[in-house]
Amino acid sequence: MRSIKFAAVTAAAGFALSMLAAPSAQAATDGRGSVKCGKGFGGNARVNFSWMYHGDNTVVYFNNHCAKGKKITAQTVWYKQSCSRGICEDDYRRVNMDTHGKTHGKKKFSDKGYTLVCVDRGHPADHC
Repeated sequence: MRSIKFAAVTAAAGFALSMLAAPSAQAATDGRGSVKCGKGFGGNARVNFSWMYHGDNTVVYFNNHCAKGKKITAQTVWYKQSCSRGICEDDYRRVNMDTHGKTHGKKKFSDKGYTLVCVDRGHPADHC
């Protein structure tokens, strides 16, 4: 009898916690990413990014764990689908974002209908 009550209480608590942890629709579109510093810039240390959408703007937060005084240039990759007369085209754009070693902060972007897909140190042909 005790094990049945315990199981019921545990299940109810688990359900309640899962409801608290469920993200809102807006939070589901926010994101995270990171890039490695690289040789001579801090090795396997990383620059961590997260972003949140605020109306027509996107705020990108960063925390740079790379070597002090080293500039790390990451690229934000933005996506928008444009449709005209039943024909849709994917449009990607990249915007450089410089951060300096051992710093943290934020940068606000006006997204103009684009959605931030990821932050990387990639190549123009890659879309994360």
